[in-house]
Amino acid sequence: MAEIRDLWGDPAGKDLYFLGTMTDYYYLETLTGTAVTHIIKDGIQLKVLGPLVRTFKPGVPFNIQVCNCQDFMYGSCSLYCSLYRF
Repeated sequence: MAEIRDLWGDPAGKDLYFLGTMTDYYYLETLTGTAVTHIIKDGIQLKVLGPLVRTFKPGVPFNIQVCNCQDFMYGSCSLYCSLYRF
């Protein structure tokens, strides 16, 4: 993150686009992957709702509910919840 700050300044509120390429010379194939992430400023905490123990199986989609908690100047907390499917 320090390298990103040095190059482009404060990344809070911006979207970062990543591009990766991998070449396998044994099978003679090249794979390319992309990702986009949104950087949020300090002071926001993500909380996962639901039970503490979750079953995860690779390749099987699952639902998770995440809330972000923003601390304001008087210590009050505002919750915004979203349901995500991975």
